[in-house]
Amino acid sequence: MNIKDTVYDIAKNDHELENSELQELNKIDDLVICRSVADYGNYKTRTIREFADTRIALDVEEKGAVKMQGKVFNFSKGYKTKVQNLDNLIQWMTERNLTEDVIKDIKAIIGETFTPKLRGLDAVATRRGMNPTTVRDTFLVKEWDDKPKLQVIDPEGNYAPVWAKKLADGQRRD
Repeated sequence: MNIKDTVYDIAKNDHELENSELQELNKIDDLVICRSVADYGNYKTRTIREFADTRIALDVEEKGAVKMQGKVFNFSKGYKTKVQNLDNLIQWMTERNLTEDVIKDIKAIIGETFTPKLRGLDAVATRRGMNPTTVRDTFLVKEWDDKPKLQVIDPEGNYAPVWAKKLADGQRRD
C-alpha cells in the first residue's frame, strides 16, 4: 500500500496511528507526502462543512431554528464593526491633544484597520457623560456579511437560551 492509501485508510476507518505503517516512515519525502494528504483532507472537510453550514443557515433563516442530533441550529446575521474615520476617533480619544504626526505614529502602531473594544468605548463615553450609543454611531459602522451565519447551540449548556432548551429533537422554533 502506498503512503496516500495508508493515510486515507487511517482517516476513513478511524485506525490508530500508533500501530500503523506510518510509524515506519522516516524519510522527509514520505513525511511531506503524508502531511500533504492530510492537509488536502482538512481542506475538503472544511469545504464540505462550510457548504452544509450555509445550506442549514438558509433553511433555518426561512423555516426557523431546529433541534437535531442534540444540537439547536439557528440563523444569525453576521457583521463586522469598522471605524468610519480613524483620525476622528483618535482625536476624540485623546481629547484633540495630538498633532497630525503623533496621530500618524499611533496609526502606524495600531494599524489602519483598528477597531476599538466596544465595552471600552462605551466606558469612556459614559465617563465623559456621553451616550455610548451616540458615540458608537458617530465613529463605527456595521458591515453586514453577505453569507448567512449558522449558529449551533448546545441546549444542555449553561448559557443556552431557554427556548433552545425546550425544543424536542426534530422540532422547530415558532
